[in-house]
Amino acid sequence: MASLLADNPQAVKIFLQHRMACVGCSMAKFETLQDAARIYRVEPSDLAADIQSTLALSDKNVNLEGENMAANSTYFEDLLTTVEVIPSESIVSRTILQDGGLKVIVFGFAAGQVLSEHTASVPAIIHILEGECEITLGSEKHSSAAAGSWMHLPPKMPHSILAKTPLRMLLIMLPPQE
Repeated sequence: MASLLADNPQAVKIFLQHRMACVGCSMAKFETLQDAARIYRVEPSDLAADIQSTLALSDKNVNLEGENMAANSTYFEDLLTTVEVIPSESIVSRTILQDGGLKVIVFGFAAGQVLSEHTASVPAIIHILEGECEITLGSEKHSSAAAGSWMHLPPKMPHSILAKTPLRMLLIMLPPQE
């Protein structure tokens, strides 16, 4: 949601017409178009059609759940370019793949930004792509996680991040364990 709105500011009026408060919502960073449609009880295909027609986008650009991102594979020459601009005092995210229970998100943090302690209901992998941060995983504090740092989090592990420098990281949310 956040990337659609950031890349297409004219989409704001579409969401407001559907009485969707996604504009300015902090959760928009983490939700797909389909997630938001479900929350507001809007037919996802109708919302996608409105966006496509209003913004003159092709089908591949309006993505409900990531299923249209690639037919057989997904390839990025450089993940850093998926979040090129990080506004000051902001955290930006781009979902680059959603396939079943797997969700892959690239985050960009401006220096000094904090993702306060929270948990995820599914296992996750964090890979620092660029920059330096302090990351707390459960009771372990890693004060200088930098490019190349990689970590696995089991479900429900409290974690937080403080960007010491501009930071880009990859978050892979794995399917729930059975």
